[in-house]
Amino acid sequence: MDNKEKSLKILSIKPGTKYMAIAVLDNQDLVYWRNKKIRYMQISDSQTIKRQKNVLNKLIEFWKPEIIAVEDIFYIQSRKSSLLNLLVQKIKEISKEGKIKVYLFSPILVRKFICKKERMNKMNTAKLLVIRYPWLYKKYEKENKKRWYQFKFGLRIFDAIAVGLFCFHQLKSYKKY
Repeated sequence: MDNKEKSLKILSIKPGTKYMAIAVLDNQDLVYWRNKKIRYMQISDSQTIKRQKNVLNKLIEFWKPEIIAVEDIFYIQSRKSSLLNLLVQKIKEISKEGKIKVYLFSPILVRKFICKKERMNKMNTAKLLVIRYPWLYKKYEKENKKRWYQFKFGLRIFDAIAVGLFCFHQLKSYKKY
């Protein structure tokens, strides 16, 4: 008899005040990824929140995830951002409305899981994810060429993917799928 694994669809999010990195995993298969710009110049916080809600509702409607995995606000600079805190709160509300379980994970735990024996940082996390998903190599290489002091917006997508994988493995260790 075929011992096929039950499909678990996870919408994974790395929230931000300007960009929201999104990944959809079907079990461990990466089926969608995108850095979605949610804030443009001169739009209010309320418009940004409304835009995020529209983006998430469309994603939920199309992909129908069972789980939403979110990278938690961890670093002190991020914790001080009232807009970022509000955006994460809205993600929780949207998931509750859609009756979807939401899990928040520390970026440190996620990187520790992905990097294992490698040095734990964003670039190594991205490098190891490229080994698993080789079609992301161009995105990784583009960010890798930037100088250390340049902000690497493209790495956000790797954070979202890592959170989704970590969530899958956490759930798999507790339940049978």
